[in-house]
Amino acid sequence: MDIKEYEKVKDYTYLEYCEYLQNKYGKSKYDYFTASFYKNRNVTRTKEGLVAHHKYEDHMIMLSTPEIARNYPFEWQKKENIIYCDYLEHLFLHILACEYPSPDKEPLAKVGYGGVVNLIGPELNDLYSGWQTKQEWRKNCHDLVRNDKDVYLVLLERFISKQENLELKELTKSFNGSLGLWDENKNQEIYEQIEGIYKRYQSKGKSEIQEKYKRKLDDVLAKYNKGTIGARRAIRAINDCQREIYRFGYSMRKYDISDFSTEEMIYFPYSSEAEINQFYEKLYKLIDAKEDYSDPDVCNWCIFNFGDKAAVKIPEKYFNMEWGYHLIDKHKDRIPEGTDMRQLYKIYVSQNRKFKINSIPEKYRSKSVYLKYALNSSSAKVFFNRYEEMPDKYKDEVLFKNIIKNTEYKAVREFFKQKLQHE
Repeated sequence: MDIKEYEKVKDYTYLEYCEYLQNKYGKSKYDYFTASFYKNRNVTRTKEGLVAHHKYEDHMIMLSTPEIARNYPFEWQKKENIIYCDYLEHLFLHILACEYPSPDKEPLAKVGYGGVVNLIGPELNDLYSGWQTKQEWRKNCHDLVRNDKDVYLVLLERFISKQENLELKELTKSFNGSLGLWDENKNQEIYEQIEGIYKRYQSKGKSEIQEKYKRKLDDVLAKYNKGTIGARRAIRAINDCQREIYRFGYSMRKYDISDFSTEEMIYFPYSSEAEINQFYEKLYKLIDAKEDYSDPDVCNWCIFNFGDKAAVKIPEKYFNMEWGYHLIDKHKDRIPEGTDMRQLYKIYVSQNRKFKINSIPEKYRSKSVYLKYALNSSSAKVFFNRYEEMPDKYKDEVLFKNIIKNTEYKAVREFFKQKLQHE
């Protein structure tokens, strides 16, 4: 298939293209398998450079594999359901199966997809990078498409443009490299071309999904403002949007998470995360204006995202130790009687790097509070300053070991290791 022919057939559905190819090459004269599920040798047309494709692969994958084929109707193997095609037409058939899966397909089958990323794509990557096969039948197939690399890249662009969770590494693979039959380094040029296409659609996809969720979030706020949904449902809808955005960002990363550091990953643009935070602010302002604090989950969400300014608004009956520390600085009067203040101050110390130990009443300055106060330092220098504020009675071997185990600063660890050696 050359580019001129692709322009002619590019708008066909999967079934329309199957019919087109049967008209082009003729229908098979033989079933693909015998009744015992052995491949019928007469079905092969590789002397002409053509391979056989199962029409019902919009229902189920790998129908040329006996172990799978025997679990489905033998009709799927009948001659009228075999399509002949060259390698690029075969690739296009699998792309169309992705786009037009049968309504009756196997629920868990990702029809078409594997043929593109695991079979045809990797072999064409090698072919268009100079690989020469020694198999006569395969050479016949390659010869039909050898000069049509432009069609291959157009087909990949189409595939990339319609896949939300596609990773670049799925497209930049070698059929023969892992078998030691080809130096995959020779594929770098085509890999770079594929990466260029991938990045172009990654950028386009980000823009589209931004607009999609912006509209959705605007709709959520409008419904809550009108009272057609409650605060709890609005929060759930916005959190769902955020998860979808992060999921999209993860799916568009360049390589697998295990291969890259956090800094090198390609996430959804930070500007969109900031935009999500703006929606959080808008929703909180609506909740506060309505004084809609009748649901504990809504209260927890407000405090988690807006801290002190939200905590002071929450009814006492919803008080929770996990967020109550927000009240310590300016709103102690809002802390219910009977609250375990020693525990509350421990949480406060863990969550707040900027406080001063002197702001805590002396009766609550336990050894563990001093330890958390020191460990929650912004630098090794600040740690040592806070350590000096600690009463000498707390400076023992147990404390030193805890510091060594929990500090994030190497200089602090080394200092206390030496102290233990001299104790």
